[in-house]
Amino acid sequence: MSSRRPAFLLLAVLAVARCGTSGVPNPAPASVAPNRGFTGNSTPIVIHGAGFSVRAVQPASGGAPTIDDTFQAWLGDNPLVDVHRIDEETLSATVPPGLTPGLKALRVQGPFGTSGQLANAFTVEGTALAAISLTIAAAPATVSEGQSITVTMVVTNTGTTAATNTIPDTPPVAGTGTATLSTGPTPASIDTLAPGNSGTFTWSYLATGAGTVIFAGSAHAT
Repeated sequence: MSSRRPAFLLLAVLAVARCGTSGVPNPAPASVAPNRGFTGNSTPIVIHGAGFSVRAVQPASGGAPTIDDTFQAWLGDNPLVDVHRIDEETLSATVPPGLTPGLKALRVQGPFGTSGQLANAFTVEGTALAAISLTIAAAPATVSEGQSITVTMVVTNTGTTAATNTIPDTPPVAGTGTATLSTGPTPASIDTLAPGNSGTFTWSYLATGAGTVIFAGSAHAT
């Protein structure tokens, strides 16, 4: 007589929970754009990198977990303002004015309390300045006595911050001929001239004496 014994397959699943800081992502900033700004200006920047992870926090009383996406960042010992997480690889922030000039390291800290650093991440330049250059021309090239001459001045801001209240000086007349100012300048001034931008001023002169007439130009701004 034979007997059959039931066979049992025992499947054991072992779940291991790890606590502490093991496996917690570390923020790893890799680049900053732009990577320079002036000490007198606020400079919005974008920080690219990895490990910009959020933290899920389970309330002790139960319920749905909340998401902590709080990040902090510093250039040297100076905290950045308006630090916001955009995604796993991107943060935005603003470099405040007043930092001492020089090359600064960037440190980023995430919601887990871990941080990462990027050396030589941002350069703080000295005071931003506006600088203007100009060209001046007269047309037409030849006129008769009693005819009008249009003088045009183009002023360009070649500096790194806006030029304000740009005012041209009326071009003096030199040479063997003579000309009398009729109107101008038009406009009288330009309120704001952004870096790289140009503005145009014009005058009208009346030719009053035969000869060669030479116009020279200058302008000033804040």
